[in-house]
Amino acid sequence: MGVDRDATLIEHARALHVAENLTFAVADVLADEIEERFDIVNAARVLQWIDDRETAIRRMAGLTKPGGLVVVLDYIHEENRLFPAPPPEFERFYRAFLDWRAGHGWDNRMGDSLPALLAISGLTEITSTIEDELTETSIWPHVLETLGPRMVAEGALTQMELLSATESLRRYCETAIRSQTLVLRAVTGVR
Repeated sequence: MGVDRDATLIEHARALHVAENLTFAVADVLADEIEERFDIVNAARVLQWIDDRETAIRRMAGLTKPGGLVVVLDYIHEENRLFPAPPPEFERFYRAFLDWRAGHGWDNRMGDSLPALLAISGLTEITSTIEDELTETSIWPHVLETLGPRMVAEGALTQMELLSATESLRRYCETAIRSQTLVLRAVTGVR
């Protein structure tokens, strides 16, 4: 069962993934909306967007059968890097991005925080593995396009700063980027 609180994303998932034993539901991990129990409960790149992470992990643990696994994959945003160094306009955007996230109560070091969160939730046999993603392309043009306007609307940066970062990053991606490292940790606990 795949869940998300965004109905549009659930519809998109239903269109892309069809399998006899796979279902999707609009649900919020922070609410008590799911009664079924599972052998494995997984969240990938999700908890970084939730301010009440402890409740989310506790709910995930509660949805897991005894002896089952909770598996969480998430970023350490403060350690992500581009090579060679990106233009200063993008560096300013990225600092504003981290500050904007922190202002919402989102953890920019989520991957580092996961072992303690799983332990607080009563899970045992907690392991953490490095799952960094190394690519030759950047996800940041997409982030600028999708989250940039929201950041401007919320006063995290100006429209001019967003346009400047977008244009400088476009040129950088076309001519200079060699690699992007997204720093990720996969953390597993047993219920």
